[in-house]
Amino acid sequence: MASRDVCYLTTTGRRTGRPHRIEIWFLETDGIVHLFAGDGEAADWVRNLRRQPLVELELPDRPARHYTGTVVESPDPALRRRVDERYYDTDADEELTDWARRATVVRLVRDE
Repeated sequence: MASRDVCYLTTTGRRTGRPHRIEIWFLETDGIVHLFAGDGEAADWVRNLRRQPLVELELPDRPARHYTGTVVESPDPALRRRVDERYYDTDADEELTDWARRATVVRLVRDE
């Protein structure tokens, strides 16, 4: 995976209070970043974010910045389609991959 295809998310551990950094796929549109948790609500980073929504995000070729994250309860199907096309090389005529269909979507907005 090319470095431009991933970002680095750091959440605060809900039990330890220590930084928890992961590499993850993303979509960025108009300054809003969407992340997709294939493990859904069970993903450690999603549970951390629910407890402490202030996170640090490092996008390709940019310094780390603070964002506030929220789990998107009813994500736009177009987001799922875009992530599927980007990472699984599907096209608009194909059915979504199982991963794209079931992933929990998180929206990150930069703190100003």
